[in-house]
Formats: sequence, C-alpha cells, structure tokens
Amino acid sequence: MNASEAKRLKVLEEENSRLKRLLAEKELEIQALTDIIKKFLSQEELKMLIRPAHTQFNVPISVLGRRFALPRASFYQNPA
Repeated sequence: MNASEAKRLKVLEEENSRLKRLLAEKELEIQALTDIIKKFLSQEELKMLIRPAHTQFNVPISVLGRRFALPRASFYQNPA
C-alpha cells in the first residue's frame, strides 16, 4: 500500500466512524421517542397511529408493530 492509498484509507475510516456515531445517535433518539409514545398511548391508540403510516408510507405493519411491541395479528383481528 502506497502513501496515497494509506491516506485515502484513513479518510474513509474516519468518515465511517463519523457515520456510525450519527447512526447510533439517531437510533437512540428513535428508541427514546418510541418509549415516550408507548408510555402515553394505549395499544388501540398505537394501532390508530400505525395504520395510516402503513397505508400512506407503505411501511410494513410487522415493522411498525415490532417497534411498539404489538403483535401483527392484532391488526387483522375484528374487534368484538
């Protein structure tokens, strides 16, 4: 490896490190907001939020339900 390749590798490693930190911060923010939402909303209210996100943004219900610890089947059961 020559000097220019080593320099380029160092730049890429620094950029990778920076991006990993940003990702970790965003994941922490998402988890904090999820915890707040789960604390203040009932399961039925969560479902009312998740359904529009599913239809409008084409996010799978399984992904949204998993985020809020709601079983996927609960979205397809008819209310009694």
